[in-house]
Amino acid sequence: MISPKWILVDEIVSDKKECIRKLIHALEASGDVQDAEGLLSDIMEREGLSSTAVGSGCAIPHAHSASITATRVAAARLHEPIDFGSQDGDQVQLVFLMAGPKKDTGIHLKVLSKVARLLHDPAYRSRFLEASDAESFYAVLCQTET
Repeated sequence: MISPKWILVDEIVSDKKECIRKLIHALEASGDVQDAEGLLSDIMEREGLSSTAVGSGCAIPHAHSASITATRVAAARLHEPIDFGSQDGDQVQLVFLMAGPKKDTGIHLKVLSKVARLLHDPAYRSRFLEASDAESFYAVLCQTET
């Protein structure tokens, strides 16, 4: 569901929408994104309901969308934190974008829950923030599977 090719490390963005757009662009390499603008619209619509910032400088923007054929995750560690509309007022530096078709609701919820648990763990957050590149970031994720 995630590949080092879809992980952006020290990415420079000015706002939430640009961050989400860059993550969708990264996901296009999967071949599963059929309509990048449609996917952006679906994710921004979900963001309009309530921020997907989960606290501690992390966010998980997500959506079910007809614009993607399989559930995929892209991630970014931002060079500088940005405002994501977090309830705790903290800016966000770690972003995991998740998108999938409506038929994958069970998978979507399972992955969303797993990512949220990881991001609430200070040790994992620290390891993501310290990763030197996309491969190292991915390795932190792979170590969580054990």
